[in-house]
Amino acid sequence: MTSMILKKALCEHLLIGKVVLAQYRRQGLLNLGFVLSLAIATSTLLTILILNHASKSQYALAELSLSSPVAFYILPKQGNTISKTDFARLRQAGFHQLSPVLTFKKALVSGKNIRFKAVDLLPLAITRPDYDPAKVHIGRSALKRLALTPEAAVILADHRRLDSRYHKDGNWGSEVLLDITLAWQLFPELSDFSYLTSPPLTENEQTRLSLTLPPQLTLQKAWSLDTRSGFADALHLNLSALAILAFIVSLFIAYQAGEQAWRKRSELAAQLRLLGVSLPVLFHVLLLEAAGLILLTSMFGTAIALLLVTVLLPLLGLTLEQLYNLNISGQLSWHPVYALWSLLIATLAVFTTLAKQYRRIAGRYISRFARQSAHPGGEQNNKSSVKQATPGLALLLLFFLIPDVAPNTQTSTGALSPWHLIMAKYGLLLLATIALLPLLLQLFIKGLTTLSPGFKFNFLLQDARSQVNRRNLPLAAFYLALTTSIAAALMINSFETAFTDYLDQNLDQDLYIRFTPEQKAPLLAWIKAQANSAQYQIEEYRFYYRGNADLAGEVLDLGIYSSAKQLASLVFKEKGDSGQGPGCFINEPLAIKRQLAIGQQLTVSRQQATFSCRIRGIYYDYGNPKFELTLALSQARKHNFPLVEKGLSLHLGKGETTPEQLRQALSQALNITPEQIIATAQTKTLALKIFEQTFIITRAIALVLIGIACLGLFLSAKTLELARAPQLLILRSLGYSRSALFRFMLGQWLLMALACIIISAPVAVILAETLVSKALPASFGWSMPLQLSAAVFITTGLGGLLCLLPALLLPLYKLEPGQR
Repeated sequence: MTSMILKKALCEHLLIGKVVLAQYRRQGLLNLGFVLSLAIATSTLLTILILNHASKSQYALAELSLSSPVAFYILPKQGNTISKTDFARLRQAGFHQLSPVLTFKKALVSGKNIRFKAVDLLPLAITRPDYDPAKVHIGRSALKRLALTPEAAVILADHRRLDSRYHKDGNWGSEVLLDITLAWQLFPELSDFSYLTSPPLTENEQTRLSLTLPPQLTLQKAWSLDTRSGFADALHLNLSALAILAFIVSLFIAYQAGEQAWRKRSELAAQLRLLGVSLPVLFHVLLLEAAGLILLTSMFGTAIALLLVTVLLPLLGLTLEQLYNLNISGQLSWHPVYALWSLLIATLAVFTTLAKQYRRIAGRYISRFARQSAHPGGEQNNKSSVKQATPGLALLLLFFLIPDVAPNTQTSTGALSPWHLIMAKYGLLLLATIALLPLLLQLFIKGLTTLSPGFKFNFLLQDARSQVNRRNLPLAAFYLALTTSIAAALMINSFETAFTDYLDQNLDQDLYIRFTPEQKAPLLAWIKAQANSAQYQIEEYRFYYRGNADLAGEVLDLGIYSSAKQLASLVFKEKGDSGQGPGCFINEPLAIKRQLAIGQQLTVSRQQATFSCRIRGIYYDYGNPKFELTLALSQARKHNFPLVEKGLSLHLGKGETTPEQLRQALSQALNITPEQIIATAQTKTLALKIFEQTFIITRAIALVLIGIACLGLFLSAKTLELARAPQLLILRSLGYSRSALFRFMLGQWLLMALACIIISAPVAVILAETLVSKALPASFGWSMPLQLSAAVFITTGLGGLLCLLPALLLPLYKLEPGQR
């Protein structure tokens, strides 16, 4: 008996399953759009999760590669070298950790100069046999600079062929690596060392080494590379916000597609109920359908996400390579957790979009819902404007009641940072405007009605006003996508302007020269001689100094300015009057963290003394989480701040001399290596190029948002217009031709889309202002001014309309009001 009951239940389930599958096949395009919209919803959020996870690994690898094991250099003084005898004596004194390095140049048969770096390769060859001490080793940077291919031979100007090996993952820069013994064999004229390197030493070891060095050698600390990862961190957080918005847009579209699929599904469910199918059986089959949708959505969403990540992830590797000369592959490595993320996101998407439909099917009044499904939007049309606006007004009231989070606020919930709280608050504003969108659209159309002189246009407006609720979901998705795209474009525009100002702030010179202590005197004498002869039109030169002080137990970096031009290069957020007495300037992170303002006194200590100054200005310091105090050079010297000369900058006057000519002259006259002379114009160009590549991801997501919204309109337009076929047939009977009816419907859709663009503009400005002036300080302690640009609104709005046109033209043109 039990087996018969189970068999009957199984047959009943299989029969209902076949009916559901048949309905999927019959409404193939509609259900395909539904599954595709769910897959897109899954892929948008999954893409950013995978991208952030993978890129964090890249940045961690970059930081590891940037952490140089070299802490000190032993350099020969001007006109001297490091002999083998000097190195042997240091080894005998117990400094076995010292490593010799020999650098030199040779000419290739092609005319290009090749830079060699000779080190002891034997320890490396033991663990990495591909680093054969009998070969020269070329990295990707050197290969590119020498215009060689991996298979090409390295031939010197004397036609000697070097046995070389190419290393795709070589991170040693543009020099060619070889064993120091091989260098002496190939080039017998070389016998000494260029410099010695040392790992970190204790203070006692450092002192003993300084005393042991021969008089012709000096001990110098290694130049450190201070990475500014604030831009990358801010970008990842904002990308996450964009991905969540893209997920919401996709859910709108999927929900609309589910509503349209329900139009046929409700009739089918009602017929099955009349045929005696019980609710539990029907609900079991629908749960199995949901499981199938989750698997399909997860597979398609994962495939789309992997495709997007495969394209976008190498851009991060390229950025690291160009910024830090690191050859990071940027290739995706699959992690099992990605599959779990995909299933969870797909489950959320499916049950969010189908919860209402499943609740209807499980209800007792399924036939009533089946009748209502023939009139989508009817429930909303019966509601008053006040009832429709109530949820939006409630969200808006909640938004105003929630206080703003100060940047340095400590949240009671460890998992929630100030950034999350700020984004949650302004997310309420965005949701409130979405809930109020039907009312705002009706008010917009009503305002146009009062200005409309013609009957036809007035009739179009009146009919459009009555159709707002019916078209609410696809229009809400379009509005949300457009608002997000404009906010993202404004954010990128602000980042770009801020980054350009930051480069001008730090790279305002034509040449920047890093010199050793022995090179300072001849360099200064040469510059003064050239200034007197006016050969190179050197307008100004100045030294760059850095130092540090203590502020309540925290290290404070000191910035020093020695000229009005150097002070003018600071980008001020606030600036007071000159006033009386000594003044100073602080960066924004210090002002935010310590809650300092213009006019307040700031007291810092160095060694056993203290120094106080009145704050005259607060300047932007993008991407820098450290505290910084900027003083005049005279102030720093007066109060005996320990300063370190970091380099010298040259400013050229208006003339025929180019920075490259001056760079070559300096290198030839003073034997300064090209790596010590930085042409800032080239650095700016490279930095802006890399910065532009960084925001390709943000622009791509904004474009995906618009594309998703237009896909929703494509899926919705024909079905929504067919749902009011009786009204359209009345227009046909009144003499409207098929083309006139097409223009009538297209005009209404475009009018509503234009209204969405106008409504989205102020909301997008508020969101962009929140991102750059509230979210960034709350997370990283620095902000940037919002840069409004009419071009951003025009290009984004026109882009949305151009994307919208093909999504509407095809379904509306093929619409036949008489078809069922």
